[in-house]
Amino acid sequence: MVLCRRVYGLDVFVVEEGSADYAALLQFFQRVRLQPRLAKGVLRVDL
Repeated sequence: MVLCRRVYGLDVFVVEEGSADYAALLQFFQRVRLQPRLAKGVLRVDL
C-alpha cells in the first residue's frame, strides 16, 4: 500500500471479498468526514 500511495496517491488494500476486513475497509472509506449521514462512492477494480 505504501508504494501505491507514494507513486499514485491512492490506497490499495487486498482482502478476501465478503470477509470482515472487506466490510470494515469498505465502511471506513465510504465515510464523509463531519457528515455521518453521507457516504462516498468506492471504485472497485478487478485484476
